[in-house]
Amino acid sequence: MTSILNLLDAHPEIIELNKSCSLKFKKRFISQSEPMLKKVSKVKTALIIGSGSIGQRHIRNLKKIGINDIIALRSKKGHYKKLPKDLQVIEVNSWDDAIEKKPDIAVISNPTSLHLEVASTISNHVKGVFIEKPLSHSLDNCQELIDTLSKNQVVSFVGHNLMFHPIIKKIIKFYDENNVGEIINIQSQAGQWLPDWHPYEDYKKAYFARKELGGGVALTLIHEIHLVIELAGIPISVSGEITAYNELDLDVDVCSDLMIKHKTGAVSQIHLDYLQQPSHRSGLVTFEKAWLGYDFSKMELTGQRKNEELQVLWNNSDYDSNQMYVDQLKEFVRFVEESRVKHQYDALSSVESLKVVDAFFKSNKTCKKIDIERNKRFSF
Repeated sequence: MTSILNLLDAHPEIIELNKSCSLKFKKRFISQSEPMLKKVSKVKTALIIGSGSIGQRHIRNLKKIGINDIIALRSKKGHYKKLPKDLQVIEVNSWDDAIEKKPDIAVISNPTSLHLEVASTISNHVKGVFIEKPLSHSLDNCQELIDTLSKNQVVSFVGHNLMFHPIIKKIIKFYDENNVGEIINIQSQAGQWLPDWHPYEDYKKAYFARKELGGGVALTLIHEIHLVIELAGIPISVSGEITAYNELDLDVDVCSDLMIKHKTGAVSQIHLDYLQQPSHRSGLVTFEKAWLGYDFSKMELTGQRKNEELQVLWNNSDYDSNQMYVDQLKEFVRFVEESRVKHQYDALSSVESLKVVDAFFKSNKTCKKIDIERNKRFSF
């Protein structure tokens, strides 16, 4: 190993050669090498930690895929003091009672700032842990959790549900299957007037509006950050700015603009806000020999290759957005039953987007571009 490292240090052109080939290899590897593993267990019982709106969605979707034995660990500190009767779950109030039920998996959908503590507590008692995005509200202690999960051979899965939407799947397939060159630029934006998110509750009390619970638009709408990293590759620097908007009267970022430089040379520009009326989520992916435009409001993906006509690549105004949540749970359960600890949705994979958010906040505070530190030998 020492000889190899010395060789790489003496000949940096070898590293540069690998860097130039790494993205193409990654694309080909992901698209062609999905392994089919034998199931080694069966998921029958699930523990839900956090039974707000997203937790209740997960409960209903677990039942849709055949997991009906569900325990809900309740603190009753959120909006829902009582759960809807149709959920038909077993409610418990303590860790001891929850663990006594011997759940196969845990779904963590409580406030963002509590994710790591809860995941660490339950990881010794389940085969798999599903964590709502983002993994946490900061990078602190993320590596410790990842090490614990790895040591205990617990399957982790972070719920970036947008990756399971047909539009995103089509974008990835288009990139993999067409000779359109590399990605040059991605422009992505998402926004919605915050009081409209959960009209049944005071938005100021919700986790996404409270700093101590990991709120703020950059963390809550981290989907876009995760997406550009998946498409354009590892981020190496970030700059950004938070625009104040006093009408909402919150102590979190409500209007955030980021620019990310990727190791591939691509640049991503992301706008996120709690302000847009009506809500809108769209973007543009520019390749060397093509472009793609997506719009979740229209449920449409369009694109054009060099010397070809504009095409509608996907359009379905009747698409049920809950299906992407169902599909990600199916994938999580499959990975648990196959005991697949390492995969593209695991806890480690979600750290990159947190690094970007962390750098973004530093950039806003210092008015400088922030480099993301890496081991230069191995950051191909």
